[in-house]
Amino acid sequence: MAEETGRAEGLFESLRNLARTFVALVQNPHRDLRERNRRGKDPAGANRGVLAAIAALCIALAVILLVFFLVVLFWDKTDRLLAIGGAGRGLCQSVA
Repeated sequence: MAEETGRAEGLFESLRNLARTFVALVQNPHRDLRERNRRGKDPAGANRGVLAAIAALCIALAVILLVFFLVVLFWDKTDRLLAIGGAGRGLCQSVA
């Protein structure tokens, strides 16, 4: 097999080079953001924590709704719509 300059020898070498490239692509912006935060020049730095908290809340709500959907999906009784409506009504009354 003829060797060309700049080409990997095999599959594992190619995957290793791909992993190195991916790590470099992720580390450079991360390093830049750390440096900007350290200097105090990142205007969006203060909002990241709030956005992360909101994202965590949305993900938690999505998981709760998914579990509720799966419970209703595998419910054997015919009055599942009545139970969903009652749960929704109770939730709306508790919030309001």
